[in-house]
Amino acid sequence: MKRAWIGVVCFGLAVVAEEPPAEKHAVLGAVSRSPSKDETKALGLGSAIAGRVNGQIVTEVEKGGPAEAAGLKTGDALLALGDNLVYSRDDVDDFLRAAAPGAEVQVRAMRAESKKEETLTVTLGAEKGAAFAGIRWDFAGPGQLDEALAAAKKEGRKVLVGISGAET
Repeated sequence: MKRAWIGVVCFGLAVVAEEPPAEKHAVLGAVSRSPSKDETKALGLGSAIAGRVNGQIVTEVEKGGPAEAAGLKTGDALLALGDNLVYSRDDVDDFLRAAAPGAEVQVRAMRAESKKEETLTVTLGAEKGAAFAGIRWDFAGPGQLDEALAAAKKEGRKVLVGISGAET
């Protein structure tokens, strides 16, 4: 009998797949980076983990993409994708690996202009190509940990915990 693992990787949870990954993966249509000290102060970002502030500054929004359609703008700070807090670009990437193209996601953002927190609904787009060859991501982040553990228990899988990614 082949065994699969559910793993926690850089606050992302993954299932090692025996079949090749789908040809399309979810995209947000926005590029982000860590906030500067000035941006952290100006937007009132706080709650740091391992030296990382909760929030990623949006540096580009794809014209006609999902983020633009939802109203996300350059300079806004991504605070959470669904139940998952965002502390690094890895957190965004892990979330997108676990998400399905076309899924509606509640995105908490600190707006650059108003300095107010808002929740936007983003319908994720799809991009051709394997998101992460050899691994099918079913969960991402500690916000989905309880769900991942319940799935592992129900399916008789073991849980692997680890850290990966250049930003962690």
